[in-house]
Amino acid sequence: MTYFFLQCLAAGSTIMQREIESAALRPLARALIGSLDSLRNMLKDQCLKNINNYSDKVKSALKHFDVISSEFELSYVSAMVPVKTALDYDTQQDVIILFCETVDRAVKEKLLTQEMIDDYDAALMFTLPRLVIVCGLVIFPDGPLNVDVPASKMSELFRPYRNVLRKIR
Repeated sequence: MTYFFLQCLAAGSTIMQREIESAALRPLARALIGSLDSLRNMLKDQCLKNINNYSDKVKSALKHFDVISSEFELSYVSAMVPVKTALDYDTQQDVIILFCETVDRAVKEKLLTQEMIDDYDAALMFTLPRLVIVCGLVIFPDGPLNVDVPASKMSELFRPYRNVLRKIR
């Protein structure tokens, strides 16, 4: 973040079409400016002293600035775009595992060959997602395509198709 952006936000400017988010970020922007100003003054004083040895006060101010700037960045990014949670990443990883297990099973069952995978066979690229859906519903019913769990626990990828998945099952 630039210092100018922080000053504008702290002074009352809003991020385009994000008035509520701007109001929520304003106190953090003010705290970040205050921390940065304090740190700047401490570092100026430090430069006049021993530049090879930082006092505990300077180290503490650097840590405080790091915490506040990280908080502000996370809040800012969260206001602009959806931020994935640990659960979102776990669910995404479950879908990846489902794809891998499906491909592994299909190779063992001789439904496809390693050569088809290595050559990015066009037919395979269209067929594989469908095969994964069937496999996820029938062979791994407790996996990421489990339509019996609440929608919030399903992968975002499949959530809009929950009713269709129930019909397929």
